[in-house]
Amino acid sequence: MSKIKNYLMDQEEEFYTIAEQQIKGCEHIDEFKTAMAPFSSMVTWNFDPESAAWEFEDLLSEMWGEYWSKYAA
Repeated sequence: MSKIKNYLMDQEEEFYTIAEQQIKGCEHIDEFKTAMAPFSSMVTWNFDPESAAWEFEDLLSEMWGEYWSKYAA
């Protein structure tokens, strides 16, 4: 079981690394969501299947807000 857990944790860490790279090149949140859509399976495994789509969108929105709040005047 620990191998699976380690694999999933590595996937989640890789997702956040990819997101950090992608967010820098996006000018709008929709652009960021589109860029990250192919990577959703790296984190949605721990979401409720019924609400995975909006939970993923919420995660991306939180990441967007957190990243760009550093540059707000």
